[in-house]
Amino acid sequence: MKKREQQKYRNENGNILLLILVLGAVVAGVVMLYPRFMTTKVEEPEKEVMLGANFETPAVEIKITGDGYEPAVVTIKKGARVTWVNTDKEPHSLSSVENFGSNRIDIEVDEILEAEDSLEIPFEQTGTFKYEDKDDTDKYQGVIVVE
Repeated sequence: MKKREQQKYRNENGNILLLILVLGAVVAGVVMLYPRFMTTKVEEPEKEVMLGANFETPAVEIKITGDGYEPAVVTIKKGARVTWVNTDKEPHSLSSVENFGSNRIDIEVDEILEAEDSLEIPFEQTGTFKYEDKDDTDKYQGVIVVE
């Protein structure tokens, strides 16, 4: 009887060992194949073509803050674009003082920039262009020099 118990014990251990090996193989297979099933195909976005855009033309950003224009004086190359961004909570006017008309820039009438608004102007002619916030000319004066 002892031999049968030993043989039964060996069979049970063999079955357990076989079960462990089978489970290990299944887990290994899942781990190896998991990345293949979990990848998603990413579609390429449509290519957008912008005609007439000159991406080599530099752009300069001037922030309108509670303390004034930052930076207040900017020197740029002819053809560059300047963007004013009102980062203040209050609205500010952008009024031309000198030479904007000669640059064919139509902001002789005040442009009001509310909070978070922006205004972009390309400078196509050389010269010195002065601007201000006419409601607070002490703090808000700026100059753009176009070379």
